[in-house]
Amino acid sequence: MSSPIVLDASAAVRMALKQASPNVVDAVSNADVIASAPFFAFEVTNAFWKYVRARLLNTDLAKAAVAETLALVNDDPIGRLGASTSALAEEAFAEACRLDHPVYDLVYAVLARRLSAPLVTCDGRLASVADTLGIEVIGCQKDEA
Repeated sequence: MSSPIVLDASAAVRMALKQASPNVVDAVSNADVIASAPFFAFEVTNAFWKYVRARLLNTDLAKAAVAETLALVNDDPIGRLGASTSALAEEAFAEACRLDHPVYDLVYAVLARRLSAPLVTCDGRLASVADTLGIEVIGCQKDEA
């Protein structure tokens, strides 16, 4: 099996909005396996709801962007890892407490660590934490974060 990447919602939303850095687009476009956190779909759809609510996108464009974004992820890694969602949550919780960083972000980082995969994110704080954990990060440019 090809080496996966782990895609977080920030990078996926930027891709759908055609605002992602070329390195993010390349990483996603060239990946054979794209994994994400169990709550990825909900995080992405909430982000686009915020765009609609702020009147930055109309509902039809947001629906299309949601579909495009959700289609990016093609792997549900939990079963393949031989781990439960609860085990992933517990490990992310421990790291969140240790690093004083939100659990939601640490789920992506822990998943990347477990898969020995790069983390693709446009979240500068998450990228910094992932780097601290020794996880390869493919991120947006500094002015995009």
